[in-house]
Amino acid sequence: MSATIPTSWPAYFYAGDTVKVYRSFADYPASEGWALTVSFAGPAAPLVLTGSPAIVADGDRWLVTLSAANSLLVGTGTLRMLERVTKAGEVFTAGDGTIEARINLATAAAGTAQTHAEKTLAVIEAALAGRMTSDIAEYSIAGRAVKKIPITELAKLRGQYAAMVHRERTGQFSTPVYAVFGTPETK
Repeated sequence: MSATIPTSWPAYFYAGDTVKVYRSFADYPASEGWALTVSFAGPAAPLVLTGSPAIVADGDRWLVTLSAANSLLVGTGTLRMLERVTKAGEVFTAGDGTIEARINLATAAAGTAQTHAEKTLAVIEAALAGRMTSDIAEYSIAGRAVKKIPITELAKLRGQYAAMVHRERTGQFSTPVYAVFGTPETK
């Protein structure tokens, strides 16, 4: 049994996956000679799908196929999408929107799936670890001065970024702290 092909674009797809969708526009039926072009623009070079095998008329609608190879070409991130129909020199925008191209974890390069907060936290922690062996805060050689971020500021930044990473991973603002109020029991 084959998968049901949707009639609207998904909110996201994974780079390297094939995406198929039926598209139709009441004012521009494929059966009356309208041709559909779908363009994607995002972090990588723009991609334009036109004609067979990417776009095939099927009655009043079109079967649009974003091949696995093309879904890699558009890059990852938020893509702007534009659907345009043409016939006898007339061109109309029939649809537009955004679609997210997500990272394919099976083929992603090391560190690609890390968020900004995770990458920054790793840098701060490396700086703090380096400071444990060398506590020189500033020095000057041949007229060039180097001043490092004070360790107290690095520790504060580490706490802020650790909280951001925690929020990203759990959806919680903080780790729950349980407290009991009342008088302590004595023996």
